[in-house]
Amino acid sequence: MKNKNILQNKQGRITLLLVATMALFAGCGQKNTTKALSVRMAESEMIRIPVPTNLDSNKGRLKWNYTHGLELLAFMDLYEASGDERFWNYAARYADTMISPQAEIYTYKKTNYNIDHICPGRILFRMYDKTGEAKYKMALDSLFSQLQTHPRTSDGGFWHKKVYPYQMWLDGLYMGQPFYAEYISRYVDASKQQALYEDVVHQFVTVGKHTYDSATGLYRHGWDETRSMFWADKKTGQSAHSWGRGLGWYVMGLVDALDYIPQQEQRQVLIDILKDLYEVLPKYADPQSGMWYQVLEYPER
Repeated sequence: MKNKNILQNKQGRITLLLVATMALFAGCGQKNTTKALSVRMAESEMIRIPVPTNLDSNKGRLKWNYTHGLELLAFMDLYEASGDERFWNYAARYADTMISPQAEIYTYKKTNYNIDHICPGRILFRMYDKTGEAKYKMALDSLFSQLQTHPRTSDGGFWHKKVYPYQMWLDGLYMGQPFYAEYISRYVDASKQQALYEDVVHQFVTVGKHTYDSATGLYRHGWDETRSMFWADKKTGQSAHSWGRGLGWYVMGLVDALDYIPQQEQRQVLIDILKDLYEVLPKYADPQSGMWYQVLEYPER
């Protein structure tokens, strides 16, 4: 039942704002004058950083990056849960600033082939739904076109970035695949969707195949197909350790992508990966706090 609830949760975001949003639902129907933690956290962010383009310590410089998109998607979730327009307006201000009237995404460059820069595009789906402004759909198309030509490993996995050739990192699956799956579900002709959904699933399977550590049941954070990076094992290409945050990205990438993968055999592949992780991860939690250390397989350090 726990696994089922997680899979059905469409508010999944890797941020404390996500967790706090759940408190909003938990408080529904209760007479409590205390503001929900989600609201208090969002208000705190807006007081601390009144201009959303300044998130991630940008000091006023525009930046198209996953950190902005991640947090502002949570603001949009909070707006949908609470109906409070302040949270929508805060997120929308960033999107409106970063997308020019001609649909240029400021600071974004497709040919950098940085998978991190796909992630903030997720807020543009909602901007287009709510405003109908063509610039948001055009920007979405631009990001999708990156995925169509993004460099790949020899077995079809997206490189993490052009500057990290032939490498796959677990966090890259969160950065790219939920956007990829949602775009397919919305805008790709039905006759072409099946092959693209299979490609989404292939990304999760490929990085899993190359990063899995049979000794621990965990996934190492990165894999270098060329075995040339200083951190890469010369035999497997894997990085040395399993990173707690990296596995968090991978798990939430699975959960969010599943919102758009239709009922079919390929969907079950992703669910099976999640089930396996739900069996393994509790074994590495600290028995006192229930929390995980960042280097999962070395809690004694």
